[in-house]
Amino acid sequence: MEKNKDHRQLGIEMDLFFIDPFVGKGFPIWLPNGLILKNKIRDFIIEQEKKYNFELVETPVIGSVELYKKSGHYDHYKENIFPIMKLDEGEEFVLRPMACPHHIMIYKHKLRSYKNLPIRLAEQVYQFRYESSGGLLGLERVRAMNLTDSHIFLRDDQIEQEIENAFNIVKSTLEKFNINIDYIELALHDPKDKEKYHQDDEKWRLAEQSLKNFLENKNIKYISKIGEAAFYGPKIDIQIKTKLNHIITLSTIQLDFVLPEKFDIFYVDKNLNKKRPIMIHRGLIGTYERFISVLLEQTQGDFPLWLAPIQVAVVPVSKYQSNYANEIYNSLIDNNIRAILDDTEERLSNKIRILNERKVKIQLIVGENEERDGKVSCRLLGKKANKIVVLKDILNLFK
Repeated sequence: MEKNKDHRQLGIEMDLFFIDPFVGKGFPIWLPNGLILKNKIRDFIIEQEKKYNFELVETPVIGSVELYKKSGHYDHYKENIFPIMKLDEGEEFVLRPMACPHHIMIYKHKLRSYKNLPIRLAEQVYQFRYESSGGLLGLERVRAMNLTDSHIFLRDDQIEQEIENAFNIVKSTLEKFNINIDYIELALHDPKDKEKYHQDDEKWRLAEQSLKNFLENKNIKYISKIGEAAFYGPKIDIQIKTKLNHIITLSTIQLDFVLPEKFDIFYVDKNLNKKRPIMIHRGLIGTYERFISVLLEQTQGDFPLWLAPIQVAVVPVSKYQSNYANEIYNSLIDNNIRAILDDTEERLSNKIRILNERKVKIQLIVGENEERDGKVSCRLLGKKANKIVVLKDILNLFK
């Protein structure tokens, strides 16, 4: 199988997505097969988050300018924020570039006790970044993105356990998709940079030491990079190499002592004193766009059966087997199998070539002999030999 295609080529061949400048550069449009793929990934992630006791929330895709000025995002990232929308009443909004301020407001909207922590919030977030046209690249770098974004609010004594939990869910998720990691980066602040980073040496020391201790106690190899931290805290980044040899961040765990202070959030301890929580920003797979670009390139579109947008194609050899092929197709659909029926008048060899390009996992060829015997000729993606089986065998495979 050819192994040198980037995700844009595979996206066209598999009919997953496209980007049309007339709609807007950097704004992907998901086609039916692409949306199936995206939703199957999403379903798995939501199940993962339930196992780790995350609570699902939903917040608006816009926020007030004041919200992002208070968080510091507007000052630090205003060149990547879409222009302000001004309303007649004097209100000013932006398309949200990130969801952490929204989640902080969820935490803040009622009184929290030390008994409530940790609070783990997760959302399927839509957000927007104004990337330069020259920096856009297929799904790898877009202007409209969807991600599973999570924020954990915790006490000081819960740091070690929550970092470990965050790392474990990232690790198990990437293993499920067989993602190859290039390296793990510990992103630290640059104490000489007085503009980007919040000036509190003691908080930076505690935050960076917490992440470093976790990595070293778990014998996890990492590379330290000064000046790569977020403005509010250090982070552990999972770095991936693309087909074009770009190093991109997929998953991230960020420790934050700054935003809780900026928003003055607190919990009440057992002595009824106010205490400042700590915040962890956890990006599980980055954006769905970027994750799918990596997944396409690393698998070349040959997904496991549960993830394949089209699992089975039923292919009659000629129009004389159309009725029998329809029966098989309907049985597959009735069993919730993602199937298509290719009853076009193309030559069989062309049909198979196109199905291989679309990475259809199982091809059921129906000819005169198969119809007579009540069977199908089963061909697996990447295999040349066919096997004669009864439909029940295919249904049992999925069960």
